[in-house]
Amino acid sequence: MRDVIEFGQLRTQGLAGLTRPTKIVGFPQPALQDPKFQADLRAMRFPVVNNYLNDLLGGRDLGSAPRSIALGAYLDTPAPPADSVNALEMVLEAGVPQAVLDRIDLPQSLGPTRHPRFFAGRQGSCADMHFDWLSHWLFQVPLIGRKHFAFLPITAASALDVKANFARRNLRGLSLDDWSALVAEHDGCHFILGPGEALVQPPFWWHCVTYLEPAATVSIGVGEVDPVIDAIVAEPGPRDWKLAALFNARLHGGAQAQGPSRMVDAMHAALKAKAAQRVG
Repeated sequence: MRDVIEFGQLRTQGLAGLTRPTKIVGFPQPALQDPKFQADLRAMRFPVVNNYLNDLLGGRDLGSAPRSIALGAYLDTPAPPADSVNALEMVLEAGVPQAVLDRIDLPQSLGPTRHPRFFAGRQGSCADMHFDWLSHWLFQVPLIGRKHFAFLPITAASALDVKANFARRNLRGLSLDDWSALVAEHDGCHFILGPGEALVQPPFWWHCVTYLEPAATVSIGVGEVDPVIDAIVAEPGPRDWKLAALFNARLHGGAQAQGPSRMVDAMHAALKAKAAQRVG
């Protein structure tokens, strides 16, 4: 099946040859499924923070005053209305428990790892369609429950009514058939992901994540970073999907990569010149 590979194949080839989001089946994680670990995980306390990915979509009050709750208690609370701010997922951007990371054995073929994040949400929670300003891949590891991941290439922006790296088109509540039609129209893909599976996600793809049931996952950065892209992203100023399209072409090659690569290199040279002026 397209966009699905066995874990053994990933362990052998790493990210080489992959340019699209890819589901990994047969991901061995007995340490994560150990009943005692699962019980300990549900007892761990986390700060509850509403998803920062949504704060550009209408300037809503996200009510993000920090508070702590056991993961199991959080997941077991009733699902909020889909249009409620409380339907946003909980994101722990740093400090993923070491007890969790110690049980995730990633193949060395994926390259260096960085920036682990913990994501949790109740059934019906959603991370609306967006892309990340990252030049490295992400490896998604389910811990509890199932989530639906939908991906569209960066060039699908015209269908999403975008603002920066967020889609203002409301895609919450789409049926699986509707998602199938949308990703087929734009040469995207979508997956249901649960324990025993994993996902590798390339940079600069639009993605929307819906919690089909109470769920928790860890996302780990893998692979090499592109210092040119990271330097441009770090520079203050407006950025939009068109810049991401240049980055995407540079990272993934193809017939259109040569022109965008020269443009990105020119931007990087200009940034170096500005840095030299500051030092001088």
